[in-house]
Amino acid sequence: EVISTKSNINQISPYATLIMELTYLENIKYFTTKSELSIDEKIAISKNYLPEIYLDEKVKNFSSGMIRRAELSIIEIKEPTVLCIDEPLNFLDSEGINLFKNLIDKRTKNQKSNVLSTQELIDFQGINFEVIDLNENE
Repeated sequence: EVISTKSNINQISPYATLIMELTYLENIKYFTTKSELSIDEKIAISKNYLPEIYLDEKVKNFSSGMIRRAELSIIEIKEPTVLCIDEPLNFLDSEGINLFKNLIDKRTKNQKSNVLSTQELIDFQGINFEVIDLNENE
């Protein structure tokens, strides 16, 4: 059986993937149009990542860490089957890293796949995760 992959796979690169000229809320609406969640539910999720006061702020005014948090909130709303993230910890402070780990834990518990490409070893305590070290000599 072939499943439509366009809506089931999401990628976050080390470069911003949001539309800079739109507000955070406009980005949420744009990137989550296929989500069955109401706008209020989407906003509730987004508030876990950034304070509500940023919803009407243009993303171009965000720091790199804020952009990464906004991207993570959109991923939580969309719930893609497969998530690919290159350098997932880039731009995140310790609180942002915890938000990221919680998102990965939640996705893993919901049988979602996560593909992380990183040069940093990430401590996923208690999360069932397979690590493939491409630098490992055989």
